[in-house]
Amino acid sequence: VQLGDQLTIAGLGNSRVRVVSSVRRSGVYSPHTLDGTLVVNGIEASCHTETVKPLVADLLMAIPKILYRMGVNEPLGSMLYKSTPPYVHSFLKKLRISAA
Repeated sequence: VQLGDQLTIAGLGNSRVRVVSSVRRSGVYSPHTLDGTLVVNGIEASCHTETVKPLVADLLMAIPKILYRMGVNEPLGSMLYKSTPPYVHSFLKKLRISAA
């Protein structure tokens, strides 16, 4: 996000960015939604991260999303609740799909 960008405000339409600040914390929290967006403090945002490219994230989440639409409440169970399993990191590094 840069100064002057337009953001969509839930229920209000677009608003121009007047101030930009950055907060950095360790770890990754990446909720995935069916349509790829979520609302944070009233602002529509993408649920994609810089950790994995959006296309790759969409491909990796395609099966769990299909299962969810078929009625499976938690297709991945608690597999990713506290941390990402080491084999996921290994897989991503081997494919060199990290955005870093």
